[in-house]
Amino acid sequence: MVNRRAAKPPNLTIGMTVYDRFYDMPATIDDIQGRLIFLRRPTGLTWMSRTVSVRPATLAEERQLKAIAKLHQQRIRATDQPAPQLAVRPHQPRG
Repeated sequence: MVNRRAAKPPNLTIGMTVYDRFYDMPATIDDIQGRLIFLRRPTGLTWMSRTVSVRPATLAEERQLKAIAKLHQQRIRATDQPAPQLAVRPHQPRG
């Protein structure tokens, strides 16, 4: 009989970049509560996962998360700028 309580979760810390095997994507740890981990992506997506579902991220997965954060910031800056003003000619009736 296997004692599941004896399985020690990996050394996880808040702020660490991990890969969630269940959701198949990297994220950053926001909080740890027992066997539950609260994760977030730079886009604002947050979710809970079990400690057994995550592992430390590889360098490539960390780079992927940083690239997503950079792209997200660029898109936010692009939408914060006012729309360009178009020159509008007054309507002149044909006649």
